[in-house]
Amino acid sequence: MAFVRHFFAEYNRAVTTPATGLLAPLSLPTCSTCSALDGDAQKLVEVEEKYVVPPCRVESVTCVECSEEQETQWGMGAWVFSRRADIVDRAGVVRQTTASSSDMFMATIEWRAQGWSMARLRVARPS
Repeated sequence: MAFVRHFFAEYNRAVTTPATGLLAPLSLPTCSTCSALDGDAQKLVEVEEKYVVPPCRVESVTCVECSEEQETQWGMGAWVFSRRADIVDRAGVVRQTTASSSDMFMATIEWRAQGWSMARLRVARPS
């Protein structure tokens, strides 16, 4: 659960600094959502913009598919609140304001030699 919180904290750091390369060491190449989030930070770096406040706040993380028999891969559910946030340029001029939302993310984390990695991350949609 701590790893999922850490992943979103690193995303917040990536877009408020902005900085690239913070999510890649925490995720597997197969995680397309992770790559997209890393791409968000890359775009901010390229246009010299950043979020004024951390956009994500993890409300809760729950083990969905966790068992001692399957120690290397666990499924987690995370309620993430995305707050309304301004994106500013180098001069502090607001270039965009994001809307707030609350989403349930389903995360599959995998234990590797270097520690936990995000194997898959997606927004859970009601069926």
